[in-house]
Amino acid sequence: MVNHNNKIVKEEFDYEVETLIKKGKSTIQDISIIEGIYKDYVLLKSGYLTSILQVSGINLDLLAEYEQNRLFEDYRFILNESSP
Repeated sequence: MVNHNNKIVKEEFDYEVETLIKKGKSTIQDISIIEGIYKDYVLLKSGYLTSILQVSGINLDLLAEYEQNRLFEDYRFILNESSP
């Protein structure tokens, strides 16, 4: 993740993976942050439930500038609404 100051910020799970590696756990199941995958959701070992969103590609070259701007505004709205 990158913050607005262009500095790399480590997520919570980055530290968890580093800690597991340091403890000598080496299998993918040991260092994975995923507990399980259920239909459209991913259960993380930290207890968080994350949904999966599948999107298709859009050729921006085929869209007018106002259509591109509208698309980006809609995408920004979806991301802001889905944040905790």
